[in-house]
Amino acid sequence: MPYRSAAFASSFSARAAWRLSAIALAVFVAGCAVGPDYQRPTVSVPATYKEAPEGWKVAQPNDQADRGS
Repeated sequence: MPYRSAAFASSFSARAAWRLSAIALAVFVAGCAVGPDYQRPTVSVPATYKEAPEGWKVAQPNDQADRGS
């Protein structure tokens, strides 16, 4: 196996870094352009909520109660 100089290793890592950054940039730009333009679906929203059903019990929180320990 031939001896490789430090200059070769330095240029190799610089080339690898440029390639990696170019690929990362291409993936990032392509990820932003994928898919159709989003259109929010129309939803019918009632003006008021319906009343509670018969027999519904309204909550009565008891946060001051001693819970032990």
